[in-house]
Amino acid sequence: MSDDLVTPGYATPIAGQAVGPLSLHWIKGPPVSLENSTGTFVLDFFGTMCSDCVASIPDLSDLAERRKDKDVTVVGVHILERRKTIEDLEAFVAKQGDKLRYSLAKDLDRSAENIWKASGLEAMPGLVVIRDSKVLWSGYEIADLEKVLDAI
Repeated sequence: MSDDLVTPGYATPIAGQAVGPLSLHWIKGPPVSLENSTGTFVLDFFGTMCSDCVASIPDLSDLAERRKDKDVTVVGVHILERRKTIEDLEAFVAKQGDKLRYSLAKDLDRSAENIWKASGLEAMPGLVVIRDSKVLWSGYEIADLEKVLDAI
């Protein structure tokens, strides 16, 4: 692993910290436990009303497909829009159709939102890389994310 993983994106304030339990409701894909896992996870913190979030879905889907054989799992994590119900998110997933080809979950108790905030992110979509249950990187750009994934 390269020492300059914080070069693209932002200096992640919680880099190296272990991920605690997250209370997520899985809308699409199989549930995963980030706090006791090996492998690499990309958390895409998003909202359904965020046009940049929705626009990034095809690129993240392509990344998920390219990286799945390298033990990288992309998970969309819905945060902030507290009035959105599980049914609203199921409708959102259905509307996205084949464009959305990665797992998606709703943060039920702000545990995931706390990772987003602690990572220094202030906007959506925000990306966080978790490897072997520890936060590694955070940022906003998929191009920077690709560099990080290439380096690990």
